[in-house]
Amino acid sequence: MDLLEQLKAGLESRYDVERELGRGGMAVVYLARDIKHNRQVAIKALRPELSASLGAERFLREIEIAAGLQHPHILPLYDSGEAGGLLYYVMPYQEGETLRARLDRDKQLAFDEALAICRDIAKALSHAHSLGVVHRDIKPENVWLTGGQALVMDFGIARALTEAGGQTLTDSGVAIGTPAYMSPEQASGATDLDARSDIYTLGCVLYEMLAGETPFTGPTAQAIIARHINERPPSLSIVRPTTPPSIEGAIDIALAKVPADRFSTAAEFAESLARRSAPQVVISALRKRRRSELLVIAAVVVLVAAAAVAFWPRVTAPLADFSRVAVLYFDDRSSDQSLGWLADGITEDLIDRLGAVQGLDVISQSGVRQYSGTGVSPDSIGRALEAGLLVSGAVEPIGDSIRVTVRLIEAVSAVLIDQFSVGRQRSDVLGLREDVTLEVEGLLRASIGEHVSLEQQRREADDDEAWELVQRSRELLGDALTLVNAGDFDAASERVDQADSLLALAESRSPDWPVPIYERGGLQWERARLAMGADPAAGVTRREELSSWLLSGLTQAERALEKDPESIRALALRGELLLRLSYFADLTAIDTLLEAARRDLTVATASDPSYAHAWYVLSQVHELRGSGAEAELAAHKALETDVYAREASGAFTLLYFGALQREAFGEAREHCRQGSRRFPNDPNLMECELTLLAWSGEGRPDVRRAWVLQAELDTAVAISHGRLHRRLYVAAVLARSGMADSARSVMSRTQQIATTEFAVGLQPVEAYVWTLLGEEDRAFTLLTDWFEHDPESRDYWGRHPWFRTLQDRPG
Repeated sequence: MDLLEQLKAGLESRYDVERELGRGGMAVVYLARDIKHNRQVAIKALRPELSASLGAERFLREIEIAAGLQHPHILPLYDSGEAGGLLYYVMPYQEGETLRARLDRDKQLAFDEALAICRDIAKALSHAHSLGVVHRDIKPENVWLTGGQALVMDFGIARALTEAGGQTLTDSGVAIGTPAYMSPEQASGATDLDARSDIYTLGCVLYEMLAGETPFTGPTAQAIIARHINERPPSLSIVRPTTPPSIEGAIDIALAKVPADRFSTAAEFAESLARRSAPQVVISALRKRRRSELLVIAAVVVLVAAAAVAFWPRVTAPLADFSRVAVLYFDDRSSDQSLGWLADGITEDLIDRLGAVQGLDVISQSGVRQYSGTGVSPDSIGRALEAGLLVSGAVEPIGDSIRVTVRLIEAVSAVLIDQFSVGRQRSDVLGLREDVTLEVEGLLRASIGEHVSLEQQRREADDDEAWELVQRSRELLGDALTLVNAGDFDAASERVDQADSLLALAESRSPDWPVPIYERGGLQWERARLAMGADPAAGVTRREELSSWLLSGLTQAERALEKDPESIRALALRGELLLRLSYFADLTAIDTLLEAARRDLTVATASDPSYAHAWYVLSQVHELRGSGAEAELAAHKALETDVYAREASGAFTLLYFGALQREAFGEAREHCRQGSRRFPNDPNLMECELTLLAWSGEGRPDVRRAWVLQAELDTAVAISHGRLHRRLYVAAVLARSGMADSARSVMSRTQQIATTEFAVGLQPVEAYVWTLLGEEDRAFTLLTDWFEHDPESRDYWGRHPWFRTLQDRPG
């Protein structure tokens, strides 16, 4: 019998079944009229073969549990039963559409709408989880959009099918859950799923709403399931570059492979999205305007930003002492508990290392050991230890690797404020502990420093809304840096414009507070860096424009100093902007600018010897002035005073480069090694080994290693602009190895590519390779041509060790 006729016959005394509304893998949905109550309803009838495989009594008993869920964001169950051999359940019929229909039509949703839908679903899940019900099949097909809100359907149905069907379901070919949204534990066949499985599937749904596709796709269900278990999802900032890092971070936590690394509750996920997405009111208004329009309607931007402040969560929580830190013993997540030595070792190393950092008060090993394995909640531990920040973590095997996941938790509220993971191959067991500890320490110090700085500035600000606007401007600047890594420089520039508008509003709210003023000055250097990142030729072809931005920044620094003549930050900013201005100045002005920068930065470091950034910039000034010893001394000071590891990667680069200039290759190699271990993703430190191979005259250069490094570095987006320079470094290694013909071949190919791919400063590197090949006349000619193009660099290259054999030549 036709399924519709079969259902009509079975329900004719209670429901007038009218027509089919839709169908899925397990059920067909019909529109019907409830005869007794005279209302429209939707009836879901399970497929006949599925109904035949299930025991009706057990199925209907499980359905009763779901029917007990009463929540504004859960589509309720009116009725259920068996009719004509079919199992069915009845829901209210409402105007609207499924989220699947909406995504089929629009593919991607606006951030505000996607986050609102996700929060509605999370609220429904939170209610169900509190009653012990796990959905097990959250997907767009099970979300109904009506009246501006989202309702979750089929609550408990997947559980009912699992509990009622057991092995029968598997034998009949029916999968519980949908591969595109399955958590790794569900995909692995686990049946004791908890709330965190639903959080994972909700993260998949939010990812799809923003990216336009699910995190994992594949030709078969098995392929998709395998990717859920083994792979990380593609970065949202690449798929949709406008995604704020804060939202991407929340989704990353929800999609963690290990349940313990996810949000512990759906409410926590919803709270994270609500906390991070409120300022999107500003972004949504500004995104629609092109950059040129922003300049014309700056006043309107300020009004929009002012309106958005009303939506910002007010800062009323007690100020935590973020400088008091408790590092809790890391968990061993291996199945045989074989990584306990590593988990304990990393914990104790971190306690020792962070305890040595001036300005941090770190709880001792004995203080935290008493809570190891006790299950005491983070907020209770925080109160007992009087800590402001908690560091927790886990060590787990992933194939041939070991992954260490670290979480930074605000102790008072137990809110997760940061999370990151680092991984290493198991092959080097002895070096594993030190390597991981070094990287985790650097990341932790930077993260802790960010929050300590945040609390300090919050105390200094005399207006909560001004403080909030400054924080939002910094988040927009962080968004811009993420967009730069994704190659979207236009969107990054828009973020900088938005940040500048918010800082202007912050100044209007708190006119005597210098912070928003000098931070506006710092944004001008960011504009110049964006221009040079988007177009490597900008430093040559757009010098006047870049200089005008920096002059504007200097004006802001002067204004901040007028507000507070003792502002070390404003003074150091002025020195830094004078340094950056020297990059684009005429030859006659460079020495004057560098001397003025040196004076400002010297005063700043004398006034605050702990100001690591000022030491770091001063080191660059000394380097450009030819004072190598002073440059290295300032770089060492930057490392020593860098409590929160903000300047450490740059300081290592300066120290390594200074040693290269002195041809102290062993020292340079050690700086390269230490810096690379601490900051494995820093572009400059990633390149240092190849640079060493090209420069060093010690021993036989490793040609094979040079080619491997060049290939690895070319895949790093952040350093793609140096592609041709790296090819020339390989040519230098070949020349040093006596492979002259191969070196000339690489040189020739690089020159051909350079005709179609702009690259700044290739001529001095080419000249260096020619000196290695013994062709000094060609090197001399190349340098002569280069100095006509860039006369400001003559002094630098004139004393460079590459060209020692040319320095006695006239001219």
